[in-house]
Amino acid sequence: SDSAPKMIFLTSDQHDNVVLAAIDAGACAVLHLSMAAAEVIQAIRIVADGGSLISPQDVAALLAGRRLTDGIRDSFTSRERDVLSLIADGVSNRQIATTLGISYFTVRTHVRNVATKLAARSRLEVLVRAHELELVGGRSNVRTRKGDITFGRRQSELLLRLGRANPNGLEVGELSHSVG
Repeated sequence: SDSAPKMIFLTSDQHDNVVLAAIDAGACAVLHLSMAAAEVIQAIRIVADGGSLISPQDVAALLAGRRLTDGIRDSFTSRERDVLSLIADGVSNRQIATTLGISYFTVRTHVRNVATKLAARSRLEVLVRAHELELVGGRSNVRTRKGDITFGRRQSELLLRLGRANPNGLEVGELSHSVG
């Protein structure tokens, strides 16, 4: 009998990055919290007997998806990442230009490039896809001539409060503000 601990990961989030994190942590099964008790008990028995509910095909598909998203993540220039971070903080294009010491038109070009790489048509879609790819998340790390930038409210939090975005990120409302 193998004495190594067996792990079953229970989650309400079935996104690929969560499943991959569970596999990386050594999970033998990834189960959704909505599963029936009988199914969970069956999964525990399978894993306890040395089995796995994660097929090699599933792992291969997840890793292929990770390579694709890593490629998208790696395609951003450092300036595009700065602009994306500031967009996530709810900063307008004009404020981004002032903050980074570049022209408004250069900012618009960076915003369009970011939107194109993320296949997004609005600033909200840019934010949603950037969050999905873990390109944005915490406070801005952008350094400027003026030092660290901090903003009280992030645009994504404000959109949630206004009801323009679903907190689960599954359904996104329309945003009248265009990308450019």
